[in-house]
Amino acid sequence: MLPIYFLFLISCSALAKSENEAPEMPSHSESLNSLMDGYGNDLPKVRPNIIFCCVCQEAIKQAKAAIIQKMTQKINYVCYKFIEAFRKICIQRAMRYRDIILYKLFPGGSPRGTCLKIKLC
Repeated sequence: MLPIYFLFLISCSALAKSENEAPEMPSHSESLNSLMDGYGNDLPKVRPNIIFCCVCQEAIKQAKAAIIQKMTQKINYVCYKFIEAFRKICIQRAMRYRDIILYKLFPGGSPRGTCLKIKLC
């Protein structure tokens, strides 16, 4: 690993020495103007920060899993108090309402979809 690091440093220093011989680059304003010509006078849309997107997706995934687990525990706790015939109906309806509640809390369905809805991706 160390020889690769030294090779990288040597190549960077060689590039720095040859900087004086490099052709002249266009100025910052010229490159900005050429970029703007492609879009007319509209500014290009800014891409959301990828770090916020990744953190949002991970947070949504963790929160959704925790909420599902907690809701399932509560549903089982309440529904298993009933006799067998009512237990099945209780679980079916509770799971249906659980899905509706989860959709309202996380409107995109998937973590990425939810983060897109709240404009973090």
